[in-house]
Amino acid sequence: MKEMIQSLLRDRNLMDQFMHGRLQLEGVPTIQQEALRDVLLNSRQGRDSYSFIGWM
Repeated sequence: MKEMIQSLLRDRNLMDQFMHGRLQLEGVPTIQQEALRDVLLNSRQGRDSYSFIGWM
């Protein structure tokens, strides 16, 4: 999995295909691929998009 992620980070075309669901990672369950997309998407958006809601 580590090597697959490194390949995605090195190749913008592969990353775009993966992020749009046109590339499936062999041997990686769909749920893990969706989780990886979520992590990569959140890392691209940056910390400015996060909000904090405190408990009252």
